[in-house]
Amino acid sequence: MEEGVGRVASPRFGASRHIASLILAVMQYDPGLRSAMNIRYSVKIIEICSGLGLSVREFDRGKEPPEIKAEEGKSIPWGVREAIGEGPVPDVIYDRGDWGKEPMVRILGHDPLEVAEKAIEIHRRRDG
Repeated sequence: MEEGVGRVASPRFGASRHIASLILAVMQYDPGLRSAMNIRYSVKIIEICSGLGLSVREFDRGKEPPEIKAEEGKSIPWGVREAIGEGPVPDVIYDRGDWGKEPMVRILGHDPLEVAEKAIEIHRRRDG
C-alpha cells in the first residue's frame, strides 16, 4: 500500500481476531471500552496522539516471553497487560513490532464513533 490513508477492509463486527482479543483484554480493566482500531505505526503518529492530549502507552514485543510468543492469541493480551500495568487504560496502545510482527498503533474507545473521531483527528493533524 502506498503511503497515506487507505482502507484494508470495511468495518464489521468480528472482522479481526487481533482487535477482538485486544478489546476483550482491555475490558478486563475498563468494561466500558468496547471498540478499537489498528492504524499504521510511525513516530509522527505517536507524536500527534500525544499532541492531541490522548494518553499513549507502549509495550515492547522484544520483552515478550517465549511461551507467550509460542501460543497463538496470547501476545495481544500480554501486550495490553504490559501497556496498562497499574495505570488507567490509555487512549492509544502501540508497539514497535518485532521479528514477524509489524509495528502497530491501536486506538481505543467506548464505541466505534469515538474511535473514528480520534482516528480522523489524527489523520487531520498528520496531513494538515
